[in-house]
Amino acid sequence: MSKLLEKIDDRLAEFIGKQHVFFVATAPIGPAGHVNVSPKGGEAFRVLGAMEVAYQDYTGSGAETVAHLRENGRIAIMFCAFEGPPMIVRLHGHGQAITPDDSRFAGLAARFPPNPGTRALIHVTVTRVSSSCGFSVPFYEYQGPRELLDAWARQQGQEKLEAYRKNKNEWSIDHLPAFCPASERSLPPRHFLLFYEKAPGYAEAQQPWEAEHRRHVEAALRDGRVLLAGSLDNPSDGSALLVFRAQDPKEVEAFAAADPYVRQGIVIRWQARPWHTLP
Repeated sequence: MSKLLEKIDDRLAEFIGKQHVFFVATAPIGPAGHVNVSPKGGEAFRVLGAMEVAYQDYTGSGAETVAHLRENGRIAIMFCAFEGPPMIVRLHGHGQAITPDDSRFAGLAARFPPNPGTRALIHVTVTRVSSSCGFSVPFYEYQGPRELLDAWARQQGQEKLEAYRKNKNEWSIDHLPAFCPASERSLPPRHFLLFYEKAPGYAEAQQPWEAEHRRHVEAALRDGRVLLAGSLDNPSDGSALLVFRAQDPKEVEAFAAADPYVRQGIVIRWQARPWHTLP
């Protein structure tokens, strides 16, 4: 069953090297943040030593792992056998995202095959190695790698990839800094006001979407993005105000764009403005 191992020995390194997929888990410090698990594939993983590993981080639509590592460094990596004898291996440790502008990047990148979509290398100092039985993991037959991501990255080219990362990868879903410029990572959160103006006849029109809208707002209240939210009175025309705590106005704009009241045309105008509060 479960065993605590002293290190990644040669037998374990061989097992890891044969696996075609691995899973990476990270989480922010706060209780309201989202835990993340990502599957990884390709020629992406390397055992560098008895308690040291690294993998390539490819360009994708999210950047949760890097954001969590920048905040607290905690990481768990899991391998499981889908063929042959059953086994699960977990590596817990402290990870760092090493980007191309880091002096360590070139030396570490030489351990991997070149990939057009590589945006960072994740280096992990392993603090705990364990294995377990994996008796309930089903058999799967490996048919081959998916080429879609590499083909997409080649088609984009460097300039479009950089623009994509700027648009998609600068912040996590919990608004932690990931691939944003280093100068922005230490900026304190700011306050923003989001104003909603609703269409005439909004009361009836919003009924089918009211529950989804409330869930959207309540989720932002729980994770600390929204501090206060409510309708304005005198006159009672359906206008609303939400107070945000964020580092970038794009976070507020993204919230509004995803609100069902906005998507369904119930909110006909909205505006996000910085609110310069006293310390």
